[in-house]
Amino acid sequence: TTTLLQINQRPLKILDWQTPYQVMLTNLSKNSD
Repeated sequence: TTTLLQINQRPLKILDWQTPYQVMLTNLSKNSD
């Protein structure tokens, strides 16, 4: 189960980083519009 948890946590960490990054990109696109 430890391995499963580690595998499950990795995408979560990536998502946590991607989401604010994508939101920032979206905001930048709106600002330039």
